[in-house]
This record gives sequence, C-alpha cells and structure tokens, in this order.
Amino acid sequence: MIKNNILQDRSQIYNLFNKKKKDDQILFKYRLKITDKKRLKKLTRDVIYKCLYKNYKKKFKLHKNYLEKYQEHIFNLPNITPNGAFNCTPEIAKEFNKLHKFYLKLLKNHKILNNLNTATNLVLRLKKGRQDVNLDKRKYATSKIHSDAWNGQVCDAICMTMVDGDVRNNSVEYYCPINPSKNILKKINNFDDGSKLYEKLKPLGIAQEGVCNIFDQICLHRTFQRKSSPRVSIDFGISFKRKKNIKDHYIKNSNRYKYYNLSEWKKLNYLNIKKFKFSLLDLERKYK
Repeated sequence: MIKNNILQDRSQIYNLFNKKKKDDQILFKYRLKITDKKRLKKLTRDVIYKCLYKNYKKKFKLHKNYLEKYQEHIFNLPNITPNGAFNCTPEIAKEFNKLHKFYLKLLKNHKILNNLNTATNLVLRLKKGRQDVNLDKRKYATSKIHSDAWNGQVCDAICMTMVDGDVRNNSVEYYCPINPSKNILKKINNFDDGSKLYEKLKPLGIAQEGVCNIFDQICLHRTFQRKSSPRVSIDFGISFKRKKNIKDHYIKNSNRYKYYNLSEWKKLNYLNIKKFKFSLLDLERKYK
C-alpha cells in the first residue's frame, strides 16, 4: 500500500477548532463537569422512561441501575434498531428536544458549537451487555472495526459521549489506521471489507463515561462487550468550519443522512423530523 498524507490532511480540518492539536491528531476528548454528567444522565433517562411508559402503558419505578433492571422491556421497544439506535417517536419528541438543547449548552461551554458547520440529529444508542452472534454477522455491525463513512456518513467527524450503564465493560475502542488507502473514506458494502483499506491499526484508547469524544471519520472504532451490563451513549455526525484549501478525501456517494446547517441545528425540533414521524404503535405494526 502506498504511503500517503491522508491522516495529516484530515487532521488539518480541525486547525481552526483546536489550535493546540498535534499534526496528525484525529481524536479529541473533553471531560464533562460532574454537574453536566448528572444532568445528561437524567435527561437521557427521562427519554427512556417516557418511552417505556408510553409503550407499556404503565409506570416504571426509578432505579439507579434501570438499564439492567428493565433491559428486557427496553430492548423489546419497537423504536430500537439492531445496532442499538434508540429512535425518536412523536411520544418522546419533547424529551429529545430537551436533550438536544442541553447538548447545545455542552458544546458551547467547550467552545465547540460555533466551530461547527453542519450536524445530524442526536442518536441515543443502547447496547446490550452481551454480544449477539447473529447481530455481529450483519454487514454494518458496530462490533466490527469501521468508520461511519463506510456506511454512508459524509461528515467530518463523530461526536460521541458514553452517558450511563456499564461503560467500563461495554464501550467503544478507537484506532488510528497506519498507511491508509486513499479510498478509506468511501462507502463499502460490508465493514469486513474495510481491513483492506489500511496496513495495520494503532490503538487510541477506549471511550469513558462522561467524556465527549470527537473523532475524525478516519479514526476507526468498534463496540466491545465483555461480560457486561447494558449502557447508553449519544453520538451524531458533525462537520467543521475550515479553510477552503483543505483536502478532505471524501467520496460523497451517499445521501443516507440528513445534515443541518448550524442555525437549523440550534433550533432543531425532533417532532418535525420526517423519519421520526412514526409512533410506537406504527413501528410495532411495521416490524411485527
């Protein structure tokens, strides 16, 4: 594989955003204040509890380890995808809006917000504590080493925060590809094929609870679960304001995701997002 400067090119995207970064840095970490961690946990819990109440027509008692205690109920909700995305529905749009507004505050406090150009909606993601062999075989299984660019994301980076649950044993591992191919950011049919796009991997660490991780699309990653309990995280795609002469190496061959400019994203109302128009009952009937 021919050595190229794609890592340095990608890292330059963040020159305006982080002037103290290293030349080839592709992962940035921001530790949240204790009060912000608690608030983020509460708002996330509110979304899940509201969904449980609306779907099962009964109240669930507050519990410190609610993800483990109610996991059978949670993972049988109709708005959870095989990869763990906990999609918004009209019943919980109000709670999603509160979570979104709080995330705006977090990004503003860490001087990230006004450096953004575009962003996707927030994705609440729940992962079971045990691996599912059948799910792991799926072509875009998050347990496989991958870039989100490989399934159609054409943004600069992913913003991810581990919020609650057994994060120590159920989290995400980050890697830097050594001598990546010039095509490493193209969409591919199966994450397994991605191993052909680099020579080897350098570990960059593991996502920790209460840390906002911003990692470039060239920063490969995967979910890992080792005899653990469930966890919940938040992730979404973002792109940064930049100088026009920076080469990004995108191969923009997918319209899978919706990107909002910063002014739109600041006012985003999840009740008005078209893909979230289906109620819990609609989804139950659709996937029965």
